[in-house]
Amino acid sequence: WYSSSSQKVKNKLQTCQNKVIRFILDKPPRFHIGIEHFKDIGWLNVENRVSQLKLNHMYKIYNDLAPEYLTCSTVKSNTRSGIATRSSSYNFIVPFTKGANSLSFNKTGINLWNSLPVDVKKCNSISSFKKCVKSSLFDSMQAANDCDFIYY
Repeated sequence: WYSSSSQKVKNKLQTCQNKVIRFILDKPPRFHIGIEHFKDIGWLNVENRVSQLKLNHMYKIYNDLAPEYLTCSTVKSNTRSGIATRSSSYNFIVPFTKGANSLSFNKTGINLWNSLPVDVKKCNSISSFKKCVKSSLFDSMQAANDCDFIYY
């Protein structure tokens, strides 16, 4: 549902989450919420939380822990463009889609999975994978926070 939502709806969700964080941390209404406040309470921002949930499902699909209706539409890749690479055995083949289907779980989940570092994909259990993904997403939040050209 999140991928196909408008930016206006996504901003409202993030605003609500920021208000909840202010309430939890007992901060005034106009207090700026930064990456350190998300880390203090152990939450990801809304966009990264959605990514985390998608990646958890993709882990289950990759390791054949998901229901068959989810696993039948994804294809694991052993090579990419006929050339074997170190990470290609952990990737999925990205389906060609147009229009509204380009925002489907199948396409966005595969793109997120393929963008993960290989060491995260190699995790042995779902609990260790969840910890690694959360850490990786916090790192990406920190990198975006450190960027000089952030537009909100």
